Amino acid sequence: MVWAALFVLCLVLFNQILRAAQRFEVDLLPAVAVNYGVAAILSGVLWWTHSEQALSRSSLLAITLGGVNGALYFAHLLIIGASYRVAGVGITAALVGTGSVLPVVVSWALWGEAMPPARWLAIILLIPAVALLRPGNGEGHGRLSLGADVILALACLMAGVIATVHKTVQVYGSGEGNAVYQFALFATAAACSGGYALLKRSRWAARAVGAGTALGTANCLATLCLLAALATVPATVLFPVTTPSNIAANTVVARLLWRERLSRRQLAGMALALIVVILASVKVAC
Repeated sequence: MVWAALFVLCLVLFNQILRAAQRFEVDLLPAVAVNYGVAAILSGVLWWTHSEQALSRSSLLAITLGGVNGALYFAHLLIIGASYRVAGVGITAALVGTGSVLPVVVSWALWGEAMPPARWLAIILLIPAVALLRPGNGEGHGRLSLGADVILALACLMAGVIATVHKTVQVYGSGEGNAVYQFALFATAAACSGGYALLKRSRWAARAVGAGTALGTANCLATLCLLAALATVPATVLFPVTTPSNIAANTVVARLLWRERLSRRQLAGMALALIVVILASVKVAC
């Protein structure tokens, strides 16, 4: 489980670097663009070195889905940044984690994947978990409003949509398709974020480039650790362990670094969110 622990560590580093850049008023647009640019270059090298044949139909589908998810990645990262200001890192991580319920439902509806009672229970518990996590008056990092609630809801929903696209590639893709999918995803995210940064006339200052390089490094290391972990630990064991660990670790680190406090109601929501993530990951015994 060493690789699994390193995977969680890289995820926590990514979230906290992003939060630090936001706190120290680093222009996030060029930082995000550099982050995805680094990931795209490394993914492209990986695809090129492992590509031994012409693109197949599954590869073309992977490119299309990679482009869609790349745009969603960029939009979601902007939403996560806004969610940090509204609710903090810990609650945002919990909301993103609960998004794992959506691909579970889609897999059942479209691909006939079994739905044990634990997964149905996760769906039922999702609504009260999100309701409990919502900051009340004076608890948030920004002013609570309908717009703030929309941001929190989108942080959860878009995480689920992104995970559903990942699942679609797994269902219809292949080894070659997976490699080109990752490259298309990060290349599209880099193009979207870079183009948006230029449109907004953001300053490509040294701090922004440095933050982006750190984010991209943590991002790529997380992917490498995940692949290494999956080679030694079954996915049915890995994700029910790493996702709640990521939520808990981000909550603790945010409390220590940024003094983010949770009310008793939010702590109950956090615990319920952890239960939702674990139940959503339950598989039917063969």
